[in-house]
Amino acid sequence: MEGSPGEEWTLKRSYDVNTSPKQFWAAIDIYVERSHIVNRRLIGCQILGKFPIANEQQLETVKNLLLNHKNKDFKELIEREESAFKGNSHTFGIAIVKKVLSKLNSSHHSIEIVLKDYTRNFVSFFNKQADTGVIPHFPYAFSYGEGRLCLWVGRGFQDSDPSYQWILTKLVPKLIKWMEDEANRSDNQVTTSLRLVSVSDYSVLYNKLKATYGKQLVEMWPENTDPYKFVYED
Repeated sequence: MEGSPGEEWTLKRSYDVNTSPKQFWAAIDIYVERSHIVNRRLIGCQILGKFPIANEQQLETVKNLLLNHKNKDFKELIEREESAFKGNSHTFGIAIVKKVLSKLNSSHHSIEIVLKDYTRNFVSFFNKQADTGVIPHFPYAFSYGEGRLCLWVGRGFQDSDPSYQWILTKLVPKLIKWMEDEANRSDNQVTTSLRLVSVSDYSVLYNKLKATYGKQLVEMWPENTDPYKFVYED
């Protein structure tokens, strides 16, 4: 990555990877669009909006706008900003607003802000909700440059945080695997799964079924395993 991402970020780890910026962004796209593959606490995610960013100043403006938005409903803001940024190209970067859907219940859903800076091969993640325990509550980021994948953290981070250990032991290995996967070296684009039912509707039904039948399933669990883990987590 060329240059420093700024004083708000602290470099925590770097990894040698035999890949390219194209594969870095392909791996990031998999994680952004299908976070549940690596995070088993999630049913999936819903992309609420995307804003093409024209330059660094605009990136900071959009970042502050999204992070300081007080209303839990982003619909009006997204519609307004998508219209305002409609003419921009995607060459500098993209801001993404996504809803992260928890397996636990709807109160654990989170809004995550993702900022892509293509000029620096830098992507950052911000959790807009209180700590729900399903995604890291502190800002974190990844960059790529000269054959190295770098992990950065922002304010509110602690080494002992379980989310940090999840990033190190689960997320980073997955990203590296996706980056180095031969399939990612082709010209195939990463595409989202085709769905007959929206992930939002599926989440509502999933949690309703657990609330309705979960207790009964736990009571009649026939295996010598923890029923709460399999019924309520898996």
